[in-house]
Amino acid sequence: MKALFTIVATLWVLLALSCFLALFAFAAVAYSPSDPILHEPTGLLTLGVAAMICLSSTIAAFTNGILMFRKKSRRLSTMISAAMCLAFPFGTLLGICSLFVLSRPEVKEQYS
Repeated sequence: MKALFTIVATLWVLLALSCFLALFAFAAVAYSPSDPILHEPTGLLTLGVAAMICLSSTIAAFTNGILMFRKKSRRLSTMISAAMCLAFPFGTLLGICSLFVLSRPEVKEQYS
């Protein structure tokens, strides 16, 4: 069970890193001179909202991974895992696995 717990926590950190790398992709798109839609206010607004969602997902995934590694704040980890289920497909898979792991009695004992 400890191995599964460590694997899930590691995957959360890896998901955070991949979201962080996606921010660089957003930046590359923003500076593309060949795309005229980004020169309009709505294009920049859409890009800004997408970047903020990606940044918040990065912070949430990294926080959840660190909390699970340190076995602190099980309730917050559960809330983040449930919220990340909306981030299809990887957030959904990791969220469900995390909720499964966090609901186990052995894990509840480790957090207390």
